[in-house]
Amino acid sequence: MGKMAIGYGSEFHLLRLLGRHRKELNKAIRCELKISSSIDWLDFPYNKKTVTYDGEYIGVDFLEIPGIEKEWEKCWPSKKNAMNWDAIAKVEDEWLLFEAKAHAGELKSNSVASNTSQIEITKSFKKLASKRGIKITNDWLKQYYQKANRLLFLHFLHDYDIKAKLVFIYFINGYEKDNKSIKSKNVWMSILKKQNTYLNITTNEWVKDNVFNVFIDAIK
Repeated sequence: MGKMAIGYGSEFHLLRLLGRHRKELNKAIRCELKISSSIDWLDFPYNKKTVTYDGEYIGVDFLEIPGIEKEWEKCWPSKKNAMNWDAIAKVEDEWLLFEAKAHAGELKSNSVASNTSQIEITKSFKKLASKRGIKITNDWLKQYYQKANRLLFLHFLHDYDIKAKLVFIYFINGYEKDNKSIKSKNVWMSILKKQNTYLNITTNEWVKDNVFNVFIDAIK
């Protein structure tokens, strides 16, 4: 967890929505996912080493399932470079795993894992692609690596019959500092089209059924 910006950025605005505008947030999520049940948000752990004294759930830490961590290690070689979730919620028996973004630069990332780990991760990507009907046409370790590894995590959960969906929250006017803000949903959609084209998931049915985008204006 990095140092949270005050007044701008995805972490700040997500925390603000969760704390002060939760009804609005829940409404937007329910509308996009077409759900009517209540959303039960998971409290995050404490961590005295951070400025806010809060920690994050990493990888499968939030799952209270015996042996699940060892199974995840077969798919993902390093907990050090595992997924840090921005927020986690549950709707009935299904998990919602959240990533929040406030500017285009947050979508880009490359793997920093060791060469050995990258080989293992690439094998897992190929297994995901084979089972979910995705043809990998570009290197998933580069450019949009974060979304690729979130898809891998979702694939892992589904393989173990754990109900889950990925929910990406894209803030409009979410990064006024340095003029990085995205000013409309249409601009975000254009950016996401490039990402999904690179990963070759634009028309994939499994992705369509399980990965959702929620657009929220941060400063209405």
